[in-house]
Amino acid sequence: YFYLAAKAEDRPPETAPTFIQMFGGPGISSVGGALTSTAPCYVSESGESLVTNQYSWTKNANGIWIDAPGGVGLSDELNDDTISEYVQRMTLTIEGILKRHPYLGKELYVIGHSFDSSIAILVASQLMELSLPVKGVYSVDGLNGPAQRCSGYLEVATRRSLVEDPEIREMKQALESCRAKLEECQTNWEFDSGACKSIQALWSEVFLNPVKDNFVYDMRTVPAGECFFFKFHPGDVEVFLNQKSIREQLGVSREFKALNKQVLYKYTQPDTTPALVSLLDAGLKVLIAVGSEDYIVNTNSTLMWMRTLRGEYNYSTVVLQQATTLKTSRDETVGDVRKDIFDNRAKLAFIEITEAGHMPYMNKPAEMEWLLGAFIDGNLWSGDAGLKQTRPHS
Repeated sequence: YFYLAAKAEDRPPETAPTFIQMFGGPGISSVGGALTSTAPCYVSESGESLVTNQYSWTKNANGIWIDAPGGVGLSDELNDDTISEYVQRMTLTIEGILKRHPYLGKELYVIGHSFDSSIAILVASQLMELSLPVKGVYSVDGLNGPAQRCSGYLEVATRRSLVEDPEIREMKQALESCRAKLEECQTNWEFDSGACKSIQALWSEVFLNPVKDNFVYDMRTVPAGECFFFKFHPGDVEVFLNQKSIREQLGVSREFKALNKQVLYKYTQPDTTPALVSLLDAGLKVLIAVGSEDYIVNTNSTLMWMRTLRGEYNYSTVVLQQATTLKTSRDETVGDVRKDIFDNRAKLAFIEITEAGHMPYMNKPAEMEWLLGAFIDGNLWSGDAGLKQTRPHS
């Protein structure tokens, strides 16, 4: 796998924590994602150069971005035919990077966006089995809890009036079929492609495609209109990375694509609830963040899923916590947070990021950069600093 690593800018990299960020898809280049959002530099408007990123996530942490699975971004074509093979190769790649750059291995935080939230959870579990110092997992608009997606879509589509009454009735009628198909898929999700393709088709045909007048990644707008809500506007990363001089400097020959569409439809989303519960049982920090305007990964589905988080402790009690408004040290509103600390030192938080869709680091770059620091240093859970009380959410 091809990877990008960056040292912390404002503190010694040897003492700084390290985050590993995966951008989702599957099939989206994490290197491309980094150079258009969270790396120390981002692609200029012309696409021909890099400029300093004031919203870099590497101010106080080292960062690693890996193009995976095989064939994504600048990584070679590899036979990652199953999620297990993908996760195992990612784990071994990270282990190799840490051996090559020991300063990156002090504290590890695994961050997954969208589909890669599941990969982040599974990779974190394997890294812990290798006795590597994983301290936390951060899910950004993550496709967690497939069993809750249909009910969540129905609730949001109804509440936000995203579809007409006939489509609402069709969604209601499809709920039982959704549960049955999903149960069949999840019994053998890596290999039973028939059942899994059936549930994916149902999601698309009944719960996603009817929302045609709104963008499923940002309900405030129509498809392709989400950029009007972005506060961060990088250039075209494909233009930058496909320049001959850049490819020569990187030592790569393959054409860079920000998204590998073949990989996009290659895998079925696994249910990683048991793996996440095991991480909480081990005392890790876990942050689940969802954009308030995201439909494809929405607050309703996510909170339904979080009600199933039970292990040594009943972690689902976080859902019952009173929501408070989280603000940065600069008094910028991040969103509404529910959080708790358990007797085994596990920390769990859910944040609905206000005025954000599926890519909150584009909608709220300053707030998301601040939130990473609050998550890593644990200040997110300390007292009520930076929190203002609001009414409880249903």
